[in-house]
Amino acid sequence: MQSILLSELGRWNGWGAPLIKKKYDDLMPGLYSAIVARTRFLDDLCRDAEKSGCKQLVILGAGYGTRCLRLGLSIPTFEVDQLEVHKLKKARLEYDLNLTDEQKE
Repeated sequence: MQSILLSELGRWNGWGAPLIKKKYDDLMPGLYSAIVARTRFLDDLCRDAEKSGCKQLVILGAGYGTRCLRLGLSIPTFEVDQLEVHKLKKARLEYDLNLTDEQKE
């Protein structure tokens, strides 16, 4: 399972996921696998919370992650982070997804 964000970074920069994985593992052996395991753990935690009756999800320090979009949860999901991070992420998603003005709101 590849990290969606790493795949997206590879697409944006023309690197490709294998090179990104190698760069992470060169920096610290096992880092890429740890990131993938953490992502899977948190995704499963969110899905399990929804199944057990959770009414909403709040992701603190969401950063540039795509969990809200990737999981497609049926409960309201809110991302909390610094304003600059939200602005950059929103602009990138609007560009990548080619959103209409109506969809942007």
